[in-house]
Amino acid sequence: MKTISGQTLTQIQQIASDIYSGTLLMAQGGRVLLNVGYGWADHASTQPIVPSTRFWVASISKQFTAAAILRMAELQLLSVSDPITRFFTSVPDDKVHITLHQLLTHTAGLRQNYAADGITDRQEAVETILSQPLARAPGEGFVYSNDAYNLLAAVIEGVAGQTFEGCLEQLILQPAKLENTGFWGGNGHETVAEIHGEVEPAVRQANWGFRGAVGMFSTTGDLFRWYEALQTDTVLSAASRGRLLGAQVQLDQNESAGYGWFLTRTEQGKTTLWTRGTEGFGHNAILLAMPEEELVIAAASNAGNIEGLAASRTLVERIDRALQGGSG
Repeated sequence: MKTISGQTLTQIQQIASDIYSGTLLMAQGGRVLLNVGYGWADHASTQPIVPSTRFWVASISKQFTAAAILRMAELQLLSVSDPITRFFTSVPDDKVHITLHQLLTHTAGLRQNYAADGITDRQEAVETILSQPLARAPGEGFVYSNDAYNLLAAVIEGVAGQTFEGCLEQLILQPAKLENTGFWGGNGHETVAEIHGEVEPAVRQANWGFRGAVGMFSTTGDLFRWYEALQTDTVLSAASRGRLLGAQVQLDQNESAGYGWFLTRTEQGKTTLWTRGTEGFGHNAILLAMPEEELVIAAASNAGNIEGLAASRTLVERIDRALQGGSG
C-alpha cells in the first residue's frame, strides 16, 4: 500500500475547491483522511454543504437492492437462480426464462424504458415493465436497465411481506448502521440538498420507478461505512459479498459487472471497484475503492455536470490523476 502524502491531500483539496460543489470523503486503511464539503446545498446559497449533507445517489441504489436480494437468499427466502415466474403471474412468453441473476446483472434483455416511473401500484408497475418489448433474448448480453431493478424491488416487497423500504431498513441499513440513508418519498428526504433540475410531477411522490434502481439518498460518510461493512460479515456472508462485488459479466477486456457494482482493471493491472449514479435533476454520486491501495473515495453532489460528466465523477477522475502523479 502506497500511503497518500499530506502534500497530495492538499493538492486534492485545492482541486475540489477550484471546480466542485458537493461532499468528498477519502479513506485509506480504514482511516478517514478527508471528509469535507464545498459549495451550497440550497438555491439561495444560505446553507453550506457540509460532510453530513445528504444527496440523492441515483443508481448507487441498485447495489443496495442487490445486497437485499443476496441477504434474502441467505435466509432461504429465494435464490438468485429463481425465474421471475416464481414471483409474478402472467409473465409474457418471451420473459418466462428471466432469472433474478439476469435482472441483477442487466442480462435479462430488458430495455432502459423507465416504464414504472410515476406508477404507485406494484402490480401495475410489474405488468407495465413486463409488457415492454425486449432489447434481446434473456441471457444474451448486457443491456443496462432500471426496469430490471424495479422488478427486483417488487420481488423483495412481495417475498418479504412488507414494504420495499422497510425490508431494506431491516436487512441492510440497520445492520450497517447507515443512519443518514433513506428513500424517495420517505422520512428524512426533506433534509436532502435541494434539487437543481426539473422533476416530473408524476414522480415527485413515492413510485415504483424510484424503487430498486434509484430513489435513495445518503451521505459520503454512510457510503464509506457501507463499504467498510462489505469487508466483514456485518450484513452479508463472504460468499454473498463475492457475488455482489465480483465479476459476473465481462463487458470488455478491462471491465466487468457485478451486482450493482463494476470492476475495472487499470493499466497497472490493479482492480478498481465502483458504483455510481446520476439524476437528471442535478444530484450524482460515486463510491470507488482501490483494494490494493486500501483506498476508498466517496463523492456526492447536486451540481449537475462539470466538463460534460457528473460533478462527482469529474472530481474523482481529477483525484485519480493527482494520485498517479499528475497535476489533476
